[in-house]
Amino acid sequence: MEKIKIEVLNAGGEVLAEYSGSEEAAFVYDRPYCEGDRIRIEAEPKNSFWWIQVDDAVGKSMVYLTGKDLRLLWDRLRVCDPLRRAEAEPFSEGV
Repeated sequence: MEKIKIEVLNAGGEVLAEYSGSEEAAFVYDRPYCEGDRIRIEAEPKNSFWWIQVDDAVGKSMVYLTGKDLRLLWDRLRVCDPLRRAEAEPFSEGV
């Protein structure tokens, strides 16, 4: 059975939000992203293709997840304001 989990974590590794589902996980994260925040995506089975879209402003992409998880880090945030979207350059780490 396919299973996916998406987590938003702060710089200290604390889980700020978690969403999971079979075959699909969708959510709206209504807080601003701050420096050091990251999104972690875990999927089963390993070595499988998934459609991933992390923001409305970014189109979805098909990714092949081979390892334990995919981590998207936001290290270059320009904004941490609840009234505006975070403008960031995503950086992926690990796969």
